[in-house]
Amino acid sequence: MRKLLLIPVMFLASLTYAQNCYSVKHVESRANIEGISPKRFTLGVKQITEEVISEKYSICEDGDSVSVIVESIEAPTTGVGVGPFEFKRKNSRNL
Repeated sequence: MRKLLLIPVMFLASLTYAQNCYSVKHVESRANIEGISPKRFTLGVKQITEEVISEKYSICEDGDSVSVIVESIEAPTTGVGVGPFEFKRKNSRNL
């Protein structure tokens, strides 16, 4: 009798702890990209997205699809505020 009860408990435990599996299927860019080929940009965005997702979820070929849309690409801005004035500087060396 114990063996019969153990099987459903193990089955329910496996369903509870099962993680979803994801796959990046579509990458679309709506931004102007100068100096970078669109195919290379798409592969880079796909790789970065998979790295971010893999921190919490598993990645597989047949998983739930994830779509990425890039709206804009901007250089990081750092600024220093003094009173009502703010001095900003864009760092474009790392792009």
